Amino acid sequence: MIEELETFNSFEDAETAERRERWEMSPTERLEVLEHLRSYSPGSNGETTQRLCRVLESVECPWG
Repeated sequence: MIEELETFNSFEDAETAERRERWEMSPTERLEVLEHLRSYSPGSNGETTQRLCRVLESVECPWG
C-alpha cells in the first residue's frame, strides 16, 4: 500500500495530500484498502469474538 514516505509542514498539508491520493485511486483500489483495514478488526475472519459483559451498577450518594 505505502510506496513512499512523505513529510509535511502542517496537518492541513498532510490531509490535502491524503485526500488527493484517495481521489486518484480507482474504485477497486479503494475497496482493496478497505478490505486491508477490515482485516485488522477482531472477528474479521468470520469468527465471533468473546466480549465483556455489560454491567450497570447504581450506588447511593453518601452526601445526599
